[in-house]
Amino acid sequence: FAQNVGLIAVTGVKSRFVVAASGVILILLGLFPKLAAIVASIPNAVLGGAGIAMFGMIVASGIRSLGKVSFEGNHNLMLVA
Repeated sequence: FAQNVGLIAVTGVKSRFVVAASGVILILLGLFPKLAAIVASIPNAVLGGAGIAMFGMIVASGIRSLGKVSFEGNHNLMLVA
C-alpha cells in the first residue's frame, strides 16, 4: 500500500494507534450515512490536490531509494526498467 508511505512522509505520524483510530472513524462513516455525506461533500479539487501531494511523496521516496542502488550490474538495471 504505497499511499501509506506518502501519508507518513507528509504527516510524520507513524503510530499504529492513529491507524486504529482512523479505522474506527471509517467504520463509523460506513454505519452513519449522514457523517459520510459530510466527507462526500469535499470538493474533487481538494481531494485531487491531496492525492498529488501524497503520490508526489511516494515518487520522491522511490527516487531517493534509486539513488542508493548500484547500477553496475545488469540485474539492477533490469529491475528498474
